[in-house]
Amino acid sequence: MEISEFSMRLRNTENPISIQLPSSKSLSNRYLILQHFYPKISIENLSKADDTVLLQNALEILKKAKQNDISTVFMGYSGTAFRFFLALVAGTENLSIFIDGEKRLGQRPIEDLLKLVEDLGAEIEPSSMDNLFPLFVKGKRWTKQDISLPKTLSSQFISALMLASVRPEMQVPFRINFNPNQTSYSYIEMTAQVLREVGCDVTLEKSFFELRKKPIHSLSKTIAIEADWSSATFFYSLAAAGKFSIILEGLYLNSFQGDSKIVEIFSTFFSIQSIQIVSGIHIYPTKKFITEQSVHINLENMPDAAQAIACLCAFQSREFHLTGLESLPFKETDRLKALQTELDKIGCFTEIGSNFIKSLGYSSMPKVVTFNTYEDHRMAMALSIFGLKMKISFDDSGVVSKSFPHFWEEYQKCFA
Repeated sequence: MEISEFSMRLRNTENPISIQLPSSKSLSNRYLILQHFYPKISIENLSKADDTVLLQNALEILKKAKQNDISTVFMGYSGTAFRFFLALVAGTENLSIFIDGEKRLGQRPIEDLLKLVEDLGAEIEPSSMDNLFPLFVKGKRWTKQDISLPKTLSSQFISALMLASVRPEMQVPFRINFNPNQTSYSYIEMTAQVLREVGCDVTLEKSFFELRKKPIHSLSKTIAIEADWSSATFFYSLAAAGKFSIILEGLYLNSFQGDSKIVEIFSTFFSIQSIQIVSGIHIYPTKKFITEQSVHINLENMPDAAQAIACLCAFQSREFHLTGLESLPFKETDRLKALQTELDKIGCFTEIGSNFIKSLGYSSMPKVVTFNTYEDHRMAMALSIFGLKMKISFDDSGVVSKSFPHFWEEYQKCFA
């Protein structure tokens, strides 16, 4: 997609711009797993993101699979769908299936994950030494009720185990011990809250999760999925860059989505205020707009916000140092290297390490830039902010479908 010369002109209006955010894929994916165990759960406003569609399709194949019939499901690039589905299958007695996916998904750090499900009794057979997929999995009912996880295991798989533990045939109590300094802990908190919403009795501390009571077998409940806070981050950035007000429809300040913490960050560092209204959240710049202050933030509990914040800082030519980003090299792409490469194109020079990115200096911005997305939806959405200053294009604008299929339609609302 190319942003035209015409669309580069910001909208000149005092009225707030109404943005329709996608449904939260994080919440959608969690409730889909629970719905598989408790079919009377009804989900409204389910995400249409690629990750959710892939998981939904895989679960449908699972429902229709006949005994002794080994099906194949495809997970694309979705680490979340893969981890959630793997935990579900690995704990299901005598269920055999092939899980396939893109090569990049198989390159993400999952060795400890595979070893863990093997330790729990599942049979795991990668395709070959060089290629994980298709991965053969034969499940076995878990008998352990207290497991300890390696420090390297991602928050996604901790969430996957938490969700899989509520299957009707599992025994309680069930306890998971994990690293007390676990990155992206806010996503584990979100999973615990989702379980509480369906009637589970759970305890979550910094180093363990314990399930004491599962939902009743006949659980019947309607769940309405709220809008996605991770997607909202990109419009907070646009509001700060363009100094205009936006209404983010379907969003709630009291959300248990981890990325709702961006409210405080954008208030402190970027002068964007947030107020709850009936239809969503109204965000707007304050009269005392800050652009000189350096930005130093630890994002270990919301690393998905790093790309948007780094690009906003670069847009404003501000000094920044973002830390807590250990997981970024292992996402859809190495996000730290990708950020460094693409920010260099607009005259922002950076240093990266294993868990940080910081600015070193700036040169003048060009008038035209073509960005690479690295098959990463968040790279495309974060870099879109530069359309406010220059003519931009992308090697693959469609990559946003992974989490926000209609992003470009909403983005264009910010322009004349």
